[in-house]
Amino acid sequence: MIPSLSSLTHLNLTGNLINYIASNTFSDWNPRVIDLSFNRLSGVDDWGLSVVTELYLQSNTISYIEIGGISKLNRLEVLNLSSNRLETLPNSFLEYLTDLSHIDLSNNDLGDFLEDPSVPGVFSSSSPIRLEKLSLSSNSLKILRPGYLSNLTVLEHLDLSHNKLTDVNSRQFQELNLLKSLDISYNELSEFNYTTVNSLVSLKSLDLSGISWTCDCTIEDTLEWLQTTKISLIGYQKYECAEPNSKKNVLLSELNLDGEKCNVEIIMEKTIILIIIGCTSFVILVVAAIVFWQHRWRLKKKLKKQHYRSSAPKVMLNVAGRCMKGHRCPCLTTMTQRPCRRNTTLTHMAITTLTCMLVHHTKLYHLAMSTPTLPSSKSSGKHLLSSNNLDIFKRKPAKMVLSLCGEISTSYILQFRC
Repeated sequence: MIPSLSSLTHLNLTGNLINYIASNTFSDWNPRVIDLSFNRLSGVDDWGLSVVTELYLQSNTISYIEIGGISKLNRLEVLNLSSNRLETLPNSFLEYLTDLSHIDLSNNDLGDFLEDPSVPGVFSSSSPIRLEKLSLSSNSLKILRPGYLSNLTVLEHLDLSHNKLTDVNSRQFQELNLLKSLDISYNELSEFNYTTVNSLVSLKSLDLSGISWTCDCTIEDTLEWLQTTKISLIGYQKYECAEPNSKKNVLLSELNLDGEKCNVEIIMEKTIILIIIGCTSFVILVVAAIVFWQHRWRLKKKLKKQHYRSSAPKVMLNVAGRCMKGHRCPCLTTMTQRPCRRNTTLTHMAITTLTCMLVHHTKLYHLAMSTPTLPSSKSSGKHLLSSNNLDIFKRKPAKMVLSLCGEISTSYILQFRC
């Protein structure tokens, strides 16, 4: 047991590989400052630190904080929990630390916890919070919820550097009227709207280092503000452009935008051109649709005529090929033995019949000499050839075929229900 040292005010136990401290270990002591940094402590418990004002626990492996461990630290003013493994914090834990003025939570894993909208405000309290300095640096913080820090009305120094913030705006700093120093350096910002800090009337120092500035005409107002503001800009002489490539690595303090065409202007010009092309195309399509609708029947008839003309040679070649190979003639078999297909037209049947006659004129000759009759489903057919046409057929079969076109179309083809 360590003897009572009531007069001890500072206790430094840093770097001693301490991994456990029993409850009420320091209850008989009266140290005001305790340094337990660079040890192996895994949590904060009730160690009997009722009168301590400064507690340094950085660079341990702390992953939890017990309410019982901090509920008695009502005199604590400075708490350093940086470089630990904290992923959560007790809700409204600041209610117990009524005298706390400085807390360092940097280099932990609190990003997801602080972003979660279902988690009550960690920095809220029913009693006034006297926190003046807060560090949330290096916590992989992507979003700072609007109004999340609004209860910290006396906050003077805020460090949000080395996180993953992509946007900052005035709503995130509501009620921070006494804020004097703001550090948002080395986040994932590509721009900064100076109106963000207009409401921070007490701001004296601002660190914007590490922003990937886009140096086109969109930065003109911000650049003017950076050059004229009375706020101390930490590292301003090293702020440099990231885009466009023509301005890359150019210092903002030396940037000249005279004659530069803004990317926004270029985009607007392209957009206007695309709109004009789109509108013109639309008007043309509408006019074409109206013309087509007004002349739809003429176009339909014209297309039918073209279809018949283009399909006739194919039908003749196909039929001729079949007849030359010795197949039964389609005009005397298919068309007489089964109904026509729905898309069969009189033109196709006539072409088929005429083609068969031209190729097989000898067969037709014998057929004519025997004066055959064309079959019919209900009554006997009519004679295909008249006596007048027989003489013509004997002399010129091809001419005979053409002369028979009228008779075929009326006496034969029209008998089928297509």
